[in-house]
Amino acid sequence: MTGAMNLLLDSFALIEFFKGTEKGRVIKDMIESADKILISVLCIYETHYVIEGKCSKADADKYIESLEAVYDIRDIDQSMVMKALELRRKFRLPTVDCLIYATARLNNASVVSGCPHFKKIDGEKDVIVV
Repeated sequence: MTGAMNLLLDSFALIEFFKGTEKGRVIKDMIESADKILISVLCIYETHYVIEGKCSKADADKYIESLEAVYDIRDIDQSMVMKALELRRKFRLPTVDCLIYATARLNNASVVSGCPHFKKIDGEKDVIVV
């Protein structure tokens, strides 16, 4: 990948990265070549929930703390809500995915995901499906 790139990692990407899967290694390479990594606070919630359920609360806490120490965690604000509504009308994505996508769009970032919902819009220039 070349040129300036900001990435927003969704929960799928964060969990694959945590597990160290083949897709996780692809995501790691993307992270290393990106200019900036963003994570929606919604993805922090989803990632913690999944890791806690599959491993432990301590593992989830440690992973989230490591993400928060290095990457730019984005809260949801009114402009993101309004952008999410627009994206929902256009793409018919679930609410949380619309909020994540809106966060990416408003921060000039591409969403990195393997989620089936994002696979439906893989042709969009700011969606990277792994």
